[in-house]
Amino acid sequence: WNSLKHAQPISFGLNCALGAKELRQHIAALATVCDTFVSAHPNAGLPNPLAPTGYDETPEMLAGDICEWANAGLLNIVGSCCGTRPAH
Repeated sequence: WNSLKHAQPISFGLNCALGAKELRQHIAALATVCDTFVSAHPNAGLPNPLAPTGYDETPEMLAGDICEWANAGLLNIVGSCCGTRPAH
């Protein structure tokens, strides 16, 4: 954020990571310093070739995490990344 805030972005956020649970702490940190909208685009966890979808996080798991983030006031824009499908 400190290296890019001079550009006065409309939103600032993160995508991907190890899954929503691991991304949360970084979104929370951004929410405390950004003076703009915060976005998050988490993936469905780490790739897992043994999982039926190739990823471990289900739509319900991801929705629960994102709902908690929104209720905590941490973000304004939500999307998704690797391993997510329309159900996510």
